[in-house]
Amino acid sequence: MNILLSGLVLWTFQDEIGNDNLKFEIRSLFSGSPPLYHHEGNIILTDYNLYIEGDEDLSINLSDITEIYMGFDEYYKRTFARNAGMLWQPIRITYDVGRESVIVYLIVDLTFWGAANNNWFQALKELLGVSS
Repeated sequence: MNILLSGLVLWTFQDEIGNDNLKFEIRSLFSGSPPLYHHEGNIILTDYNLYIEGDEDLSINLSDITEIYMGFDEYYKRTFARNAGMLWQPIRITYDVGRESVIVYLIVDLTFWGAANNNWFQALKELLGVSS
């Protein structure tokens, strides 16, 4: 297993977002408050997999990924991030589990000044052969 990147991750599944919208929109108005997430842990990217170990473990085969996107959308809103997301944007990964598609949002190595999401997004695009 060739480890390409590793870090700390805050993450949430799309179907976990629904009930928290108002709470996180209000909370994000205050400096120092974290963005919307439900899980945290360590993340590792290898040649073939994305692993998360933490309060809940997650393993995604890169071959199961059907879409990657970096930015806000109708579920993970810009208002969930401090400064309206000017310093970072979440990575959205859509992947297949059997006949079902699952969507997960990642925030990697978040600091007061931003996140490492751009590096991770570029590495994932390269591994998946996605053009810019």
